[in-house]
Amino acid sequence: MDDDRFLFFPFNASDDEHGDPDRVYDAEDFAAYFGLFIGDGIYPNPSSNLQVTPATGTRAVIVLSGAGMARGHGYRQKEPITIPINAASTVNPRRDTIVLRLNETERIFSLVYTAGTPAVSPVAPAVVRNDDIYDLKLAEILVNRNAAEITWADITDTRLNGAVCGVVTNVVQSVDSTTLYNQYQAFQTAKMAEWNTAQTNWQSQANSQLTTQQSTWQTQLNSQKSTFDSWFAGIQLDIALTAAFDLDNPAALPGTRLTVTKSSDGRAITETLRRTSNNLNVARRLTNISADGKTIVSEETVYQANGTTVQRHTTATTVKNADGSITTEVV
Repeated sequence: MDDDRFLFFPFNASDDEHGDPDRVYDAEDFAAYFGLFIGDGIYPNPSSNLQVTPATGTRAVIVLSGAGMARGHGYRQKEPITIPINAASTVNPRRDTIVLRLNETERIFSLVYTAGTPAVSPVAPAVVRNDDIYDLKLAEILVNRNAAEITWADITDTRLNGAVCGVVTNVVQSVDSTTLYNQYQAFQTAKMAEWNTAQTNWQSQANSQLTTQQSTWQTQLNSQKSTFDSWFAGIQLDIALTAAFDLDNPAALPGTRLTVTKSSDGRAITETLRRTSNNLNVARRLTNISADGKTIVSEETVYQANGTTVQRHTTATTVKNADGSITTEVV
């Protein structure tokens, strides 16, 4: 049938009376197909996937190897790539960005560095998303006035921010980690502000201090920063693992089948894992979301080999408090 409204995909072609194939598929057909069940973002494992890190002692950053997906098009980077950062302003700081950009017109998926505009309160360039271009923002880079080096404190990791990047978790699903990301990012910003104040005070006194006192201050500051960096890296890994979790990873349990059902109002989700051979229960999880969206109750039951005896039952209740904090109780 010669009708542009339909695409029968994929079938082997047959030659018509002129010797031309009657079915021809373009790359955009395959991209549209993959885009139906693979979300946009970077892949969560390993946690360093396409992470932007400082090139120690230089005004440059390194984008670690990794892979991503946008609009059904895949990107894979086999080795780290170093990106030089433009010279700092002598007057004001600025915020630059590193994005993974899909350009469908140019038929390319590549890393793009964009320098921001120096200002007293600088704002990073916005991501570009239109018919031809789709950006996944990996990081923002604060280039301080007269900066000659980019450090960990200058890099804001945005990979887990679902509004500008996010992670691909599994088929037909991707995790919106924006809320958790904003919470941890706010904490990091507050801590960085505290450290910047402490560092400014130290610098104003440095000329009058002895060399031994300067060394002690720097050692303490580095120790505090190292402790926070380790903590924050662990939190990022926890988010990535949580995003990838799917009822104890059924992919690692051959011979099982996962069934997911959702109530008509979308607030109750039931996940049932059964053995394919005899349909016996392996595990079940029931997730209920309150009407106001502030309470999530998740009940998980794991069965013994007979499929009826309960081996473990846990209930996790997550509540968004009035002050904006989030608490989870597991019983």
